[in-house]
Amino acid sequence: MSKLMPKNKKIEIFIQATAYSLIVIGLVLILGRKSWWPSYYSPIYFGLSFLASAWLIIISRYIFKPPDLRRQESIIFLRFAIALVLAFNALGELYFYQLYKYGIQYDKLIHFIDSFLFVAVLTSFYEKWHNFKMGRALKTAIIIVVLAGLLWEIFEFSSDFFFKTKEFGVYGQFKTIDTIFDILSDFLGVTVGSIFISWRGWGNLFNKLAGYNLQMASTKILASGGCSPHLTIK
Repeated sequence: MSKLMPKNKKIEIFIQATAYSLIVIGLVLILGRKSWWPSYYSPIYFGLSFLASAWLIIISRYIFKPPDLRRQESIIFLRFAIALVLAFNALGELYFYQLYKYGIQYDKLIHFIDSFLFVAVLTSFYEKWHNFKMGRALKTAIIIVVLAGLLWEIFEFSSDFFFKTKEFGVYGQFKTIDTIFDILSDFLGVTVGSIFISWRGWGNLFNKLAGYNLQMASTKILASGGCSPHLTIK
């Protein structure tokens, strides 16, 4: 893998810090006494899900081996999105999902943010890694995100059925209406993300966050013969 740029190093630090935090919190939840936690906690389930989340963040580093800067950028932001989404979910499990009691729908906000973020990140990933044209990359991202949202609802239902958790609905209540609004939040995030991508807003934000010099990267890629002419960055 090529050397990370300074801002990418900061993103990598965030990714690693998230993974290690999830490991520590997960172990404390599993090994701690049940009396330590609020009544709505499922400490074993929470702990195992946090450890699984940390494993997913860590293993994502080794799934792909980007040969150039163009692909490195797509992977670092995909991993950043995974870490951010799992961190948001962990915070929700620990407390923030409880904000519904005060009229704050943290759960719906996360459904929207996750869908928006992954439409943007996956579109960029398929453009840069698989050399898809923007339209095809966007359609692929939309399909994946919509299916993932539906599968998540099935996962929550299965978790309640097999592990006696209260993931489906609002802590086991208002299941139908909560599921409908979850899916609507997913579709809203996908819609806004698609519009954002179509306007190329993500490309500009992506490059600002990464500190990515397009001209320099393009020159290096073409000089190395690692990119066909139609992939020249404009």
